[in-house]
Amino acid sequence: MSVLRVDKLAQWAEPIRSFREIVSRARQIPARLGVIWPHDTETIKAAADCIELGLCDAVFYGQEHIIRETAGQAGIQSDAFKIYECPGCNEAVKRGIAAARSGKINILMKGLIETAVLFKEILTSGAALSRQGLLSQVGVFEFPSQNRLVVLSDAGINICPTLKEKALIVNNAVTVAGALGMDCPKVAMLAALEKVNEKMPCTVEAAIIAKMAERGQIKGCVIDGPLALDNALLPNAAATKGLSGPVAGMADVLVVPDIEAGNVLYKAISDLACFPTGSVVVGGSIPMVVPSRADSSETKRNSVALGILLTGEIREWAHD
Repeated sequence: MSVLRVDKLAQWAEPIRSFREIVSRARQIPARLGVIWPHDTETIKAAADCIELGLCDAVFYGQEHIIRETAGQAGIQSDAFKIYECPGCNEAVKRGIAAARSGKINILMKGLIETAVLFKEILTSGAALSRQGLLSQVGVFEFPSQNRLVVLSDAGINICPTLKEKALIVNNAVTVAGALGMDCPKVAMLAALEKVNEKMPCTVEAAIIAKMAERGQIKGCVIDGPLALDNALLPNAAATKGLSGPVAGMADVLVVPDIEAGNVLYKAISDLACFPTGSVVVGGSIPMVVPSRADSSETKRNSVALGILLTGEIREWAHD
């Protein structure tokens, strides 16, 4: 499969507009969640919520006595959890990834371990789940003033992506947008301003990627950039600046210039504005939920539901 191909998207009759709808549709898809090192209350509660909602089955990889004790202290019944005893977190990571590779689970979630520990194992030659060549975090948030969902990437993995990597980040984000029913999603390459400025390399790269899409090198979406955040999301702001086109003021997908901008923006949306959010790591053979250890159980549940929504589409892509 070409790394820039984005023409195989799962479509719904209407775009999904809330996490409530994501959960409802994800319940129609059989899924088994593998949770690595769930030694904290929020991760266990998220898994319990997913089971109770009928989203998935769940298997845990960790120390059983800690998992049972932590669940009990939070008043969570742990009888529904199948637990594979692992003496340490590295063993838990290895067993979870092995289960994913063998098809015993089709979505993976990180518990109380550092992200670097998980990805070091994923990216080794013997355990790689990175099928498309680049893993990236794709966040989704509810945008209440416009009653819709917006996709944001990459706020968690790629520190300072190159031009080629940004094209792959767009590809991964458009995959998620397509799973949410966005037909030919509108992608905004974010920067601090709307004009190309050679002293701001991200504006140059944004313009190049927009031209790549115009010439068919990136398919399945419409791209414009550089665009500032307000001009990407707010029609009035775009009109004030005299910006036109299908993306300005109505972007479905926001692609940030680097991880610093993405991380600040994502946390401002989720922690300060308190918009419902979720995120999933894509670009591999299965979706991976890699939340911050400070994320709430609701955000983790949203992320699992989002990942489940993607599982069928990823299986189809695996045969291309």
